[in-house]
Amino acid sequence: MDGSWADADPGERRRDLVRVTAAVAVAWVLLLTVYYLLPLTKPTGLEAVFRVVAAFVIFAGTLVWQVRRIRRSRLPRLRAVEALGVLVPLLLVLFAGLYLSMSHASGTSFSEPLNDTGALYLSVTVFSTVGVGDITPVSDAARILVGVQMLIDLLVLGAVIRLLFNAARATGVGGRLGPVATLVIPPEAGDDTDEPR
Repeated sequence: MDGSWADADPGERRRDLVRVTAAVAVAWVLLLTVYYLLPLTKPTGLEAVFRVVAAFVIFAGTLVWQVRRIRRSRLPRLRAVEALGVLVPLLLVLFAGLYLSMSHASGTSFSEPLNDTGALYLSVTVFSTVGVGDITPVSDAARILVGVQMLIDLLVLGAVIRLLFNAARATGVGGRLGPVATLVIPPEAGDDTDEPR
């Protein structure tokens, strides 16, 4: 496609949106399926450290992969929206897995022992900054892990979103702003046109 996404045939735009929506939905289903099927049993000391490091490596690797995909995409901003739709649930599932492992290692890490759903619920409430308070970290290690998630969530909400859309903007192509991305970054913020102002 040589022109902008906005100038594309409505059928083509619809197909792009359906593809992105389907990709995000498949990512969510796969992540949740793996999360619920993965046996996160009581970890040993070294295994617990490995799980934390592995979770951060998985997230960082996925972020780098998504940025590369955005830079090569013919629709970089739409790809950035798709990347967010994958990275956010990945982050939630990774932290839920860490919370679940911690709860299995010590039933007193949180205000109540966590099952799969409870750990995912805690991860979502921390991410959304709702902080309902029904499940709280009790041990110092749990408080540190929840604090780390809070800090990473701020990075995701700020720096990662900016990084993804800057990667889309850096492709040097004009007029490829999709309607979903317009809600996040208005066209005037991204110099997304080739026309002088």
